[in-house]
Amino acid sequence: MAPFCLQCRTEYREGFRRCSDCGSELVDSLPPEADNREEIDSDMLPVYDAPDQMSALVLSTFLNDSGIRAVIKSEQIPMYDGVAMMLFPRWGQVMVLEDQYEKAKILIDEYMAGESLEEEEPQQE
Repeated sequence: MAPFCLQCRTEYREGFRRCSDCGSELVDSLPPEADNREEIDSDMLPVYDAPDQMSALVLSTFLNDSGIRAVIKSEQIPMYDGVAMMLFPRWGQVMVLEDQYEKAKILIDEYMAGESLEEEEPQQE
């Protein structure tokens, strides 16, 4: 049986004891890879109608940085360069998992109101 690296998941020939890339000890078999099946099976809901790509990118990054799984669903057809904007009043949507919708909506409302962007008062010494 060939050994494997748990970190890199690389298979080695018999006789090797350590991974040549990361230095981890090799094992006889790999555990199954973790999957995100629970996220895939969850419904995603639109939480924000983005007027343009930049808004969608900024908001999805903000949500992901806040611990909320967010993806962008563009409604544009690249080869028609904006023609779809005549069909939809938005560029696309920011989508979140159903169980994170309420938290995402609150964060977006605060962000749009500027509450997340307020700078802290300078501390006087």
